[in-house]
Amino acid sequence: MRIGVHSGPVFLGRIGLKGEYTAMGDTVNIASRLYSSAPLGSVIVSHDSYGHVRNSFVFESRDPIEVKGVTDPLKTYVAVSANPKRFQQINTGILGIETEMIGRDEELQVLISALGRTMLESTPGMITIIGEAGIGKSRLLHEFRKRVERENDDMIFFNARCTPEMKNTPCSVFRDILKYRMNVRENDSTEVAWKKFEAEMGEYLTKDEVLLACHYAGFDFSSYEPVRRLMGTQALAATGRSCLVNYFRGTAADNRTMIYLEDLHWADNTSLELIEHLAGNITDDRLLILSLSRPPLLETHPHWGEGLPHRFIELKPLSEKYSGDLTREILKKVDSLPVDITNLVVSGSGGNPFYMEELIAMLMEDGVIVAGEDKWTVKPGSMIRKTVPSTLTGVLQARLDSLPDEEKQMLQKASVIGRLFWDLALENLYKKTTDIDSMLSLLQSRDLIHGNDNSTFTLAREYLFKHAILRDVTYDTVLLELRKTYHRKIAEWIVNNSGDRVFELSGLIAEHYDRGCDRKNALEWLLKSGRSAYSTSSFAEALSAFQRALSIVPEGNENLSQLHLDTGNTLEKLAKYDEACEQLERALEIAEEEDEQDIAAKSLLTLTWIAILRGQIDHAKELSLMAFERAEKSGSKSILAKATMRMADFDNEKNYDNVLSYYRKSYRIYKEIGDINGTAITRLNMGNVAMSFDQLQDAEEYYTESLKTYESLGNQWGIANCLGNLGNVSLIGNDYNKSRELHKRSIAISRKIGDREGEVICNLNLGHDTKGLGSPEESKKHYCRALKTAASLGLLPLALSALHELSKIMLDNRELENAALALLFIKENEEVFLVEGESTDIDGLLSNVLDKLPDRAKGEIKASAESLELVEVANRILQKIGTEAF
Repeated sequence: MRIGVHSGPVFLGRIGLKGEYTAMGDTVNIASRLYSSAPLGSVIVSHDSYGHVRNSFVFESRDPIEVKGVTDPLKTYVAVSANPKRFQQINTGILGIETEMIGRDEELQVLISALGRTMLESTPGMITIIGEAGIGKSRLLHEFRKRVERENDDMIFFNARCTPEMKNTPCSVFRDILKYRMNVRENDSTEVAWKKFEAEMGEYLTKDEVLLACHYAGFDFSSYEPVRRLMGTQALAATGRSCLVNYFRGTAADNRTMIYLEDLHWADNTSLELIEHLAGNITDDRLLILSLSRPPLLETHPHWGEGLPHRFIELKPLSEKYSGDLTREILKKVDSLPVDITNLVVSGSGGNPFYMEELIAMLMEDGVIVAGEDKWTVKPGSMIRKTVPSTLTGVLQARLDSLPDEEKQMLQKASVIGRLFWDLALENLYKKTTDIDSMLSLLQSRDLIHGNDNSTFTLAREYLFKHAILRDVTYDTVLLELRKTYHRKIAEWIVNNSGDRVFELSGLIAEHYDRGCDRKNALEWLLKSGRSAYSTSSFAEALSAFQRALSIVPEGNENLSQLHLDTGNTLEKLAKYDEACEQLERALEIAEEEDEQDIAAKSLLTLTWIAILRGQIDHAKELSLMAFERAEKSGSKSILAKATMRMADFDNEKNYDNVLSYYRKSYRIYKEIGDINGTAITRLNMGNVAMSFDQLQDAEEYYTESLKTYESLGNQWGIANCLGNLGNVSLIGNDYNKSRELHKRSIAISRKIGDREGEVICNLNLGHDTKGLGSPEESKKHYCRALKTAASLGLLPLALSALHELSKIMLDNRELENAALALLFIKENEEVFLVEGESTDIDGLLSNVLDKLPDRAKGEIKASAESLELVEVANRILQKIGTEAF
């Protein structure tokens, strides 16, 4: 079987002796020619037909074909599969009456110009449309998309719509993008999902890279070897993130690419950081990221888009004139529209288009406006409400109250599922057989919900509330006890209908159980959600899950000590050390009471690390010894290996062989238990020890062995680390060309995987390299870059190192006040800057510069050094000497 499709005018009539009724003309002839050229079992369409259905199917372009009677060869396409659409064609009026967009022509032109500039100049762009709920953001996007997709049939589109449930799910925006782009259902098996991803992403990534990218984006591929071998290491997140970025980079390099993101104020932190990373790091490619958001985005992320090719478009309420024009446009089927109706809508809506639509819908439901088939009428002498609700919420509540009970109850049940819901999930909330389809159709006809063309669950039809506010208002009308029951049932439905990938939805399941006051199940799924987020270095989202779990876990629960440990470890990763210590000490206390030696040892190891970071060396030594004792009792060889390595930091004799002996023990343990990542990190640390004792040959051997292991694992973080350290070996040996080459390779990988701390370290090292090569200006640029990034990330020790190097440059250039500020700030934080027993030239440099300054200037600079935060000091220094570095 084969099918050929062409669109155009045809002549219909009876022909021949038998008078058969048929279609004739060029359109039919072309369709016939397409049919003849179609491969067996395929559907081939002309360019004219393609324009009508390109958003509904995935097509592959074919070579043009010659058609008798047609001058130019015809461009043709083969349909490959149905194309899932995340963004539906929105209703642009009431009761199916299409309306023109009013009052947003200027903003639309800004979008079109920005797209043209991005595509013409091959430079990425990022636009965020900000506006209150109902102000017309989605309508503006709809009109832009119509224009763009009509005129750019070769453009690649990615879409995501954020929902409140996504805020604490790491990388949920990109999970949404990939899920809908590749048509992956939530109940597809892991193997089916993998095949869909590989088919689409394999053009730009290897099979291993596809798995790592998708796992980072929130799809559970932990059972696959490329993911499994990096589990438990920070390289899992770094490498997965890098692969995901490379997929979008490859797409943008080959195609004009658009990413549409709706309701970005509900996006998770990991996704927001990745969006900014794409905008800042995919250069020289045709990529435009267009986001819609309410103002709360700027409350949580006040620096959104700073330093990127980004601009805001603020949508304000429509003017009184445009509000009147829109009212008349919506009610264009009414002959001689009464002025009092127009005035009522305009004065009541405050220029909010959605408010205006809902207000008009309310008037129709009140019988004030009657919709006929061809014309609408205003009922003569009809009573308009004496009081019109003064808020959008009030109008929506009035509309809900006017619904028949069965329809209102269905809408309420749907609201518990979320803005996005499914008919099969609704069925789970009814005790008896109910004609759900008929009621859903009625709700669609009232323009309260929309049906989606594709569903995220196989066999289930998917629906969407017309607006997020409508869903929220409806949800608030559900009785509390009913709400709890519905949430528990929906959680059970998701668990029972998500197949072997149910773990991916742990955050959503936990949310429903939590709202359903099922604390036992909520705790179980919150722990799964938090640990999954932690494994991909999404620490903010992990902390949210763990803290919510702590708020509901009962005293004496078997998970309590582990939960405090997980929370403490997450807080440490977020540099919230006081809070981390509080959680870790509580975990230790419970573990000691319950004789949980493994948890006690892990708690003590993290406490040891925090003490080292704070310069509390004696306390760290005490904690390390305690951790080692518990590790020995725990029976866990993995914990013992870590505790043994940590003991090396506090060897009393400070003897090279003694210190190295601890690492040799750890290495043997890791080798015994088959922990390849453990052997790699041990060899890396042995190289660090050799460096600290000036054993450069040993250091090079250890780093090289570690590098080979990390390369076999595909661990990009480890590779970058080893290359950087090998560069340091060459640097100490004064081989500046070799050290610079190795540090360049290291920083390239760090940038690729988004390791910002690694970038800072590499820039410091490149500063040393270029200084050794006699390039002071190049050296200064690297130190400035290191300072800027370190300050923005709060990496105080690294920022102090950059300030130290820059202070010497400023002294040489006689920039005395800035040099004094840098040195005094270092002095204020000396316990962080110096490791115990170290000494530097800080005091000599400081004495030198202060001797040359007047007393008044000294006093002012000392006050600044004591009062200013790191970012403020960095900005002041960079404004004076570092602008050319960027």
